[in-house]
Amino acid sequence: MKSGTPDDQPSFVEVDLYETADKYITIRRVLHGHSNSSVWYLNGVQKKMSDVKAVVRALAIDVDNLCSFMPQDRVGAFSQYNGKEI
Repeated sequence: MKSGTPDDQPSFVEVDLYETADKYITIRRVLHGHSNSSVWYLNGVQKKMSDVKAVVRALAIDVDNLCSFMPQDRVGAFSQYNGKEI
């Protein structure tokens, strides 16, 4: 590929997980398409994937099922939630 194409630019996914009302954990995964690799960050510090998974497990977050379903009658209430409630 030519240098400067979109495939050369990394992408990322980031999520903030609230531990308490005033403390949260930020997980970021930077994806590099040109090398088919990724780098994990926990609160801005590069970590191994296993370290990030341990934190997620300790918070009792189930990420094995990437699909979730919401009954239609709950959609209206969900749209009223703030970021913390979601």
